[in-house]
Amino acid sequence: MRFMPWNVAFAVALAGACAAPVSAHEFCVDTTAAIQGALTVAATNGEDDEIIIKTGEYQINTDLGAALTFSSTEGHDLSILRRVRAVIRASSPRHTT
Repeated sequence: MRFMPWNVAFAVALAGACAAPVSAHEFCVDTTAAIQGALTVAATNGEDDEIIIKTGEYQINTDLGAALTFSSTEGHDLSILRRVRAVIRASSPRHTT
């Protein structure tokens, strides 16, 4: 039985690790400040990003100078999604006699 030299085995393992699918960095936010924070990080973190906004109402008063901003020169994706609140009700069957 012939063994691979350690440096060849390391290179093969490293190539396998680099070939793994890349997933987006996820941010789950529930305030206007958290949305802006996620946008700021996403602009410069060097990876694809998903910002998931929880169900709710978010106030942005542009008259007071507040706004959400995003500016990036990266070649990565930015997805902004909403999380829909699901209400699940379970009822047990009733037995009648």
